[in-house]
Amino acid sequence: MDKDKLAYRQIMTAAEAVTYLEGLIQGFKAGSVLVSQGEDSLALAPGQDIEVEVEARRKKDKERFSLEFSWRVAPEIDAAAKLNVGAPEADKA
Repeated sequence: MDKDKLAYRQIMTAAEAVTYLEGLIQGFKAGSVLVSQGEDSLALAPGQDIEVEVEARRKKDKERFSLEFSWRVAPEIDAAAKLNVGAPEADKA
């Protein structure tokens, strides 16, 4: 079942985090990122232009690195609504 949003939080090892990042890289290269948890999934299609937001901070004994990607979804083109341009047909009278 596809949902509009999937959220997940877990403490994992650095090696496990690398595995997640490698999966993300493969998805970007393939042009489709599938996020799934149990029976829930969300398929995303990264566009050509991707906004990247990075935030890094340190506060006392805790460090944080946030990485966010966002893009616009390309609209589906309706072939019937396609614009045609040309010269008018000559009057055959």
